[in-house]
Amino acid sequence: MLGTKKKLGIEKLLAHRPCRERPLVLAMIADRVLSPRSKFSCSDGLCAATAQNTLAEELQLGDVDVHELYKALDWLLEAQLRIESKLAKKHIDDGSLVLFDVSSSYYEGQESSLHKRGYSRDHRKDRPQIVYGLLCDKDGRPIGVEVFPGERLVVCRNPLLADERARKREELLQATETKLNVIVMVTQREKKPLHGQDKIGVRVGRVIDKYKMSKHFELTITDDSVSYSRRQDHIVAESSLDGLYVIRTSVKADVMDGDTVRSGRSFDSKNDPFIGGGRSRLLCDDQREDQF
Repeated sequence: MLGTKKKLGIEKLLAHRPCRERPLVLAMIADRVLSPRSKFSCSDGLCAATAQNTLAEELQLGDVDVHELYKALDWLLEAQLRIESKLAKKHIDDGSLVLFDVSSSYYEGQESSLHKRGYSRDHRKDRPQIVYGLLCDKDGRPIGVEVFPGERLVVCRNPLLADERARKREELLQATETKLNVIVMVTQREKKPLHGQDKIGVRVGRVIDKYKMSKHFELTITDDSVSYSRRQDHIVAESSLDGLYVIRTSVKADVMDGDTVRSGRSFDSKNDPFIGGGRSRLLCDDQREDQF
C-alpha cells in the first residue's frame, strides 16, 4: 500500500518537506482503503498496544492520538487548493475537457452551513442533505472535490432511447394481455372452468408480477370471471418520461458537442464507486434546468 503511494507520488503531492501531518494523512488514506472505519478506530489501530497493522511502524508515527488525526485533517483542508492545483497542472491543459459529477449523503448533526433539504440518494427525505462534487480529467482521474448545499440538474431527452422504451413497454403490455386472455378463456370454458376469486386472483397475480405491468391495467376479478382494460392515463404519464437523462455540465447547449456527451456518459463507469453507478447522462434535446 505505502509502496503504491510512493510510486504515485502522493507523499510529495501532500508536502515536499517532511512534517508530522504528512505521514498521518498517508496513514489515514491507507487505513481508509484497507479497513474503512472511524477516526477513533483508526487511531487505536495505529497505537502500539492496539495495533492492527504495521502502518505506524513503517511511517514511524509512534503512538497516535485521535486529536492528532483531526488536526491533520484541518491541515489537509488548508492544503487542498495547493494539492488540487498540482493535480490540475499535471493532468489538465487549458481548454481541455473535464468531468464533474455530484453525490450526496444525509446529515445527522444539528448545525452546518452546508446541509439543506433536497433530493436524497439514500432515500432519507426526513434528513437534510450535504452534496459533494468530484472533478476529474477526461480519463476519470480525480482532480478536486467540493462540498456544497443544494443540487443543480440539467434534464435532457434522447429520442432514440424514448422510442426503444416505448417499443419495449408495448411488448410487455401485449405479452401481459396475451396471458390474461388465456385466464379469461379458462374461466369461461365449459369443462372444469377456473372459478373462485382467490384462485383466479393467484393466476392473474403471476402474470402481473412476471411482466411488472400492474400499474398499467385496471383489473376486475369475481368468483367466475376476470376482465381487464389498459389504464391509458398511466401509460401516457410514464411515456412522457421516456428517454430522459440527467447531466451536470458547465458547457452551454449551443456549444455542446459529441465529445462532451460521450465523455459524460463514460464518467459513470470511470467513477462508479463515487457516484453509485447506474446513472447515465446524455444530452440531446429538450433541455431545461431544475433546481432541487
